[in-house]
Amino acid sequence: MGPFAAMMIMQGVSAVMNHQGQQAAAAARNAAKYRRDLAIKSKLQAQYSNARQAFADADISRVNMADARAETGVEARLNEMRVASTIKASGVPQGQSTKNLISQAIGQTLRGETKFHKELEMKTAQLALREREIQQGMDMAWLDAKSQIEGTSYSSGPGMINLALGLGSAYLGAKSFDHKMDGSWDAKPKTGQA
Repeated sequence: MGPFAAMMIMQGVSAVMNHQGQQAAAAARNAAKYRRDLAIKSKLQAQYSNARQAFADADISRVNMADARAETGVEARLNEMRVASTIKASGVPQGQSTKNLISQAIGQTLRGETKFHKELEMKTAQLALREREIQQGMDMAWLDAKSQIEGTSYSSGPGMINLALGLGSAYLGAKSFDHKMDGSWDAKPKTGQA
């Protein structure tokens, strides 16, 4: 095997190995991006799951508050009737003072009901605010995940043109080496003659 063939084989093998190494590196980067994208999507799904649960909890709270409001209204009416019946059954003579006493007792019941309704209204407003925060959190999580995924891209790695260029460079390198080797063999040794 001549020097050209030996150099061509070495240069060609080096070009092919370099090409395969670049392809392997691109494949490793793509696999890492894929795993990272999957992790981002899994995190987003977990955040969405938590948000859905928070919305469900808010709906349950809303139903409980509506039930409490209805029960309070019924309880207040019953208390009004109890107060009026109790005062009438006590045998207190009926008159203006008895009506005032009944009105005061009913007023006390109504003030308690009004206070409870105001607390429910405050809780309803807080619940609406919480739902807006949950929705904004979901929107921000989606935008964050989208920007993380789109912030990186898959790499294509070297193509066949790069391999052809590498092999062409190997050929030229081998040819140059062969030319140098031919020139050194043809050179006549110099003698020490003057």
